[in-house]
Amino acid sequence: VAITPFPFPYHNIIAVFLWMYTILCPILINGIIMDVTLRGVFVFVSVFCYHALNHIGDNLE
Repeated sequence: VAITPFPFPYHNIIAVFLWMYTILCPILINGIIMDVTLRGVFVFVSVFCYHALNHIGDNLE
């Protein structure tokens, strides 16, 4: 498993989907959660967690 390289197109599509999530998440959450503070916290935590998981995956690669 360690010798097999990670497919580059798969890495690119994950990056594109991650940035689409980063852009669309605040827009969608804006319509669901009405409290401004809770909305900001929820968007920050969810987007931060996905970016952190992506970074951890890159380091493991």
